Amino acid sequence: MLDLLFTIMLWLLTIFPWIMIAGWILSMADPAANWAITRILNAITNPFLRITRGMIPTIGQLDLSPLLVFLLAYVVSYLLRVLY
Repeated sequence: MLDLLFTIMLWLLTIFPWIMIAGWILSMADPAANWAITRILNAITNPFLRITRGMIPTIGQLDLSPLLVFLLAYVVSYLLRVLY
C-alpha cells in the first residue's frame, strides 16, 4: 500500500510542472480566463503559486514564484525517490 502511495506522489510531482507550463501558456492565450480549461488549470496551480509569491520578489513585471514551485517539486520528488 505504501508503494502505491509513493508511486502516485511521484507521478503527481512529475506531472505538476507540466500542468503549470500548460496553465501559463493558456493564460497568455486566454488572459480573462473565459475557457474552462484555463479556469481548471488556474484552480490547480494558483494555491501553490500564492504560497510562494511572497517568498521571491518580482523583478518588474516578472514573477519568479513558479521557479520556486518547480524547484520544490523537483526536490520533493528526488527525496521520495531516495526514500522509495
